[in-house]
Parts: sequence; C-alpha cells; structure tokens
Amino acid sequence: MADELTSINDGRSVVSRTYEALLKYVNNPKRSGEKLPSEVELSKQLKVSRTALRDALKKLELEGYISRKRKTGTFINCSNYKLHGGLEKLRSITELIKTSGMRPGTIFSKYSIDSADKTISQKLDLADSSKVSIIERVRTADDTPFCYEISFVPISYFNQEDYETFSGSLLSYLSEKKGLVVDHAVTYLNPYSSDDLISEKLSIKNNQLIMYIEQVHYSVDDEPIWYSRAFYRNDIIRFSLMRRL
Repeated sequence: MADELTSINDGRSVVSRTYEALLKYVNNPKRSGEKLPSEVELSKQLKVSRTALRDALKKLELEGYISRKRKTGTFINCSNYKLHGGLEKLRSITELIKTSGMRPGTIFSKYSIDSADKTISQKLDLADSSKVSIIERVRTADDTPFCYEISFVPISYFNQEDYETFSGSLLSYLSEKKGLVVDHAVTYLNPYSSDDLISEKLSIKNNQLIMYIEQVHYSVDDEPIWYSRAFYRNDIIRFSLMRRL
C-alpha cells in the first residue's frame, strides 16, 4: 500500500486531496475486505494531519466505501456504485468521473437555440423570450451512460461557434475560454420516475427511479451564468453530503 498511497501536495484543500487520494485506492472491488493501515500510518504516508485524515475517512464512510469496526480497524467495502458525488464541493461531471478512476465520455450531444420560457428566464435573470443556447448531452463513465444533462446558457456566453469547439466540462470551458468563473451554485435534488425519453437516453427501463438535479451556477457577484437539469441513474451514482453542527 505504501507504494500506491504517496504524499500529496497541490492547490486543493488538505481534506479534499486526502479524500481523493484515498478514494482512488479504495474504489477497487479487488480490495474489498482489505484492512486499511492505522491513522498514524496513513497520515505519515500521505503527509497530512490526523484531523484532515479523519475528515476524509469520515466522508468515505458516509459514502459506503469503508466501514469502521471498533477495536478492529477500518475495512474497504465492495460498493455496487461506480461513482460517488459529494455535494459539498462544486465539481464538473468530467472531474467526478476522472476522480473515480474512470474514463469520461459523451455518446449523445445536441445544440440548439431557443427563446427562454418563463422558468428559464427567471433562473437566469433574463428578459422574457431572450435567446439561450441549449446543450443536451448523455455522459458516460467507462462507456456506461449515467447522466442525461440539459444546460441552458445565455447566447452571449455560449453560442454555435463555442459548441463546435467545446468538449468535456462546460464548467471548465466557460472559465478557461470565456472568463466566466463560477463561484457557487444553488442545487435542488428530486426523485424522478424515468419517462420514455430519459429511459432511452440512459438505457434503462421506463418508470425506473432516478435522481433529478436542477442547478443554477453563479459568479462571485451572484450573477447567474447557466442553468442545468440533469437526470442521473441511481444504480450508477450515489450522492452524499457531509453535515456538521
């Protein structure tokens, strides 16, 4: 294990990078049932504090990757989920897939322009009937479709020319190519029963329970940048949220 868990040192928070380093190690069915080293040994290997390590381990436990047994130790579980998404940190789908050690892909992509309806106009703080770009995509992890996403972006931020050169993370593209840095997002999670369209896109049966997530991304000045609707397969991805008093 010492050869695979090495010290980490980059710009992310200590807890975040500790969590991701451990996740890459434990997210392997071949290691199911394996006992992790003690906290003292892990903190030395990763060169992080015990406090940061404990927070990362707690998050992994909440997500079902590990189990802690009193007086026995910490053990790696075999998870049926291929992906786990923590909601504390705003991350792109592409980053989420890569962090889980999988290959991101897109098997369906469509671009169109339309007038914003009342809901979209309110979400993006636009005048009624303003033109918006609509990007529809089916995202895959190791070729398995798990997310059907529809993004609505003001046409002044993203247009046909952008679509023709864009791939991967919309979050990264808008930040790096358009200078639109997302500071935070407001997210709504809802259970949803798949209809004909979504079942076809995600290769699942009709009326299967899935997760529907609505999200508005904002700049540091609280200006809306884009609004998205995403439908996730519950058998592929599991979302979690760490809460504190």
